[in-house]
Amino acid sequence: MRRMSGRRRVRRGRDGFALIEAMIALTILATAVLSAGRYFTQLSRGVSDERTRAQALHLVGERFEQVKTAPTYGKIDSLYVGTETNIPGYAGYSRQTQVMRIGGTPSDTVDYKIITVTVTTPAIPKSVTVRKSTVIGDW
Repeated sequence: MRRMSGRRRVRRGRDGFALIEAMIALTILATAVLSAGRYFTQLSRGVSDERTRAQALHLVGERFEQVKTAPTYGKIDSLYVGTETNIPGYAGYSRQTQVMRIGGTPSDTVDYKIITVTVTTPAIPKSVTVRKSTVIGDW
């Protein structure tokens, strides 16, 4: 028969994290939080830039509609060519309208105008220019 000694063998279990484990876990957590923060910052900036571009495209479309409803074909140049800087509801935006006439003399077989509208604002990055063109003819 086995004899039991007076001493009990005590086995200690692990109660919690060691210091090094806690530091590793905090480092992983901090890296994840910082990465998520950078992602959401870039996402927010991208959404803001797209909103600004959408407003600029709206101003381009608005100008095209004004030109299409001009009282006469001949007055398009005098009514709409130029640069606007004080657009109601769009502080900081600038809209430039250019008209280039193709043909139009009695000897020409064509007569139309190319309308180009460029919208700029300091909020749009310099590498991006919102510029659209359309063609209008005298029917």
